[in-house]
Amino acid sequence: MSFYIPNLEDLVPEEHIYRRILKLISFSELCRPLEKLYSDRGRAGYPVTSGFKCLLVQFMNDLSDRQMEMHLKDSLSAKLFCGFELCSPTPDHTYFTKFRERIGTHRLGKLFARVNKSLKGSVLCTTR
Repeated sequence: MSFYIPNLEDLVPEEHIYRRILKLISFSELCRPLEKLYSDRGRAGYPVTSGFKCLLVQFMNDLSDRQMEMHLKDSLSAKLFCGFELCSPTPDHTYFTKFRERIGTHRLGKLFARVNKSLKGSVLCTTR
């Protein structure tokens, strides 16, 4: 008897809102300025784009840091959106606080505004 372990891509519907956002926004380009906040020395942490996407999901769903930690563990679509694999470890609640502080509220607000501007007028805003 063999077991098939599905890929996360297979488990999240193609029309899911997170997938649609991923198609509209280049998060690697958006988050490029944040890369300089990290050193290339020491143990590698979570990718900056994943961290930013986590904060975006947290904001969109009005979640506390602890709720976001659980949401990321439980939600297949959130894992896919944030760039985690099905069984890969995800950040704990302290990561979100530290990451938000590292970015700073002013810079984070600007990035969220860019995301909002990209989404305005798209099909996402008219079909909800």
